[in-house]
Amino acid sequence: GLFFSQEPFAERLRWSGLFLAGLFLVLLPVGSRNLSVGGEFKLTTAQFGANFFIGNNPSADGTYGSIRHAIGEPQLEGRDAARIAEREAARPLSPGEVSDFWFQKSLEYIRSQPAHWFRLLFKKWLLVWNAREIEDSDDFYIYQTWSGLLTFFGWLNHFGILAPLAAAGVWLTRSQWRRLWLLYVMILSLAISVTLFYVFGRYRYPLVPFLVLFAGAGLVQILGLMKEHAWRSLSLVLAGALAVGVAVNWPMLRYRGPGPGGYNNLSNAYYKEGQMNEAVETVLKAIELEPHYGVAHYNLGNLYAAQGRFGLARRHLEEALRLHPNYADATSNLGQLLAEQGDLEAGIPYFRKAIELNSSLTRAHLNLGVGLAKQGRIEDAVQPLQQAVALAPNSAEALYYLGSVYAALSRYEEAAKSFREALHIRADFAQAHESLAQVLSLQGKKKEAAHHHQEALRLLGKRNQSSVFHGP
Repeated sequence: GLFFSQEPFAERLRWSGLFLAGLFLVLLPVGSRNLSVGGEFKLTTAQFGANFFIGNNPSADGTYGSIRHAIGEPQLEGRDAARIAEREAARPLSPGEVSDFWFQKSLEYIRSQPAHWFRLLFKKWLLVWNAREIEDSDDFYIYQTWSGLLTFFGWLNHFGILAPLAAAGVWLTRSQWRRLWLLYVMILSLAISVTLFYVFGRYRYPLVPFLVLFAGAGLVQILGLMKEHAWRSLSLVLAGALAVGVAVNWPMLRYRGPGPGGYNNLSNAYYKEGQMNEAVETVLKAIELEPHYGVAHYNLGNLYAAQGRFGLARRHLEEALRLHPNYADATSNLGQLLAEQGDLEAGIPYFRKAIELNSSLTRAHLNLGVGLAKQGRIEDAVQPLQQAVALAPNSAEALYYLGSVYAALSRYEEAAKSFREALHIRADFAQAHESLAQVLSLQGKKKEAAHHHQEALRLLGKRNQSSVFHGP
């Protein structure tokens, strides 16, 4: 309605009404779903407040990674955001309350440190236009190392080229601003929306189609100036584009090429493929680029533990906890490492701490229960193992260990039930067959016991069973 100012007012009003109706049709399902799932009519996701906090807190630097230093944990997404908020609020929170919790923390920072926040905004604004593609789960620069085509186009097809050409196009088409003002508004609104939160390459991608339009116009106008021999105007435009080019190509991060997040993710991919040496070498590159990258230290600790290099594993898990003291997975895995080396007394407090930090961490409950059982504290082992089963009802290991403590307490019916459920999930679980055979024998069910005993012997003849404690 605003754009078509030459049209009759009534017609513009009708169009505006249709636009608002369309907007309502888009937003109403969002609000209705939030009302149905979370009990609150919200027009944004429950992650709004957490995402805003990621980009607006005293430790923020414009990227996602800085949130680790603010909360002492590796991420602030989904259930993690709710868990941390509920831990601090000391009560359950609805999705809307979780969002409000983090948004209020951001506002506290903005009110208390306005000058720092404005400097942060300026840095994020520069990052939005910077040539560097800040990686999320995928790292474009790693893909470049495997593709000559991507390497070639990577020199030409990036923000460091596009933004200066678009700036030239905006300047050279300024006389048409009445026709183009909506494009200006859309570019600015998209850029500002990213700046208000934090920068990933994919977040700013919607800018590209608009910038391409102005970059194309800029090239056409520059060629026109050359044909007209308008060298003075041309030199001014090129000087301006060069200045913009220097600004957007200025290295704002400490590294060029693949980033630490990309190397860390690639290391995880190598690990899943069983390529342990490549996984270690790759995560070491991540730490070389960013020595304070706690998640990379955690992953390296796990890799060293899997290789039996326990001294190195402990060193890197402890470093991960020094950097991120609320990192529940690292806390649990360090306790696991100590327990596997025979120091249950040292390991059990780490399991308890991990559960305190993240009560939904199945592995911590499981290892606490097993550790207590190995210490002879059978009664105490029941509750954490029951919790492990409740959290992971499809875990054959958790059911097996719960059955084992039931058997030790002469609760044979419950023990047999747990062993049967474990075997229903994993039929080739030899230890579960043998333990079930022993329980059935004590119950006088000799024939069924003999069947499970023979099955255990058959399976044990094929392979050895794993240790009590399980890797990450």
